[in-house]
Amino acid sequence: MAAYKDEERGTWYVSLHCYDWTGKNKQKLKRGFKTRREALEWE
Repeated sequence: MAAYKDEERGTWYVSLHCYDWTGKNKQKLKRGFKTRREALEWE
């Protein structure tokens, strides 16, 4: 996974892709981290 900078909000977010129990690809976004380090620690 990777952390990305949200230029509009001035914060960092993490994008997570995984498969659920049916085999479908799901995307999860977690936003609002003040630093890149916080975002990477969450993942």
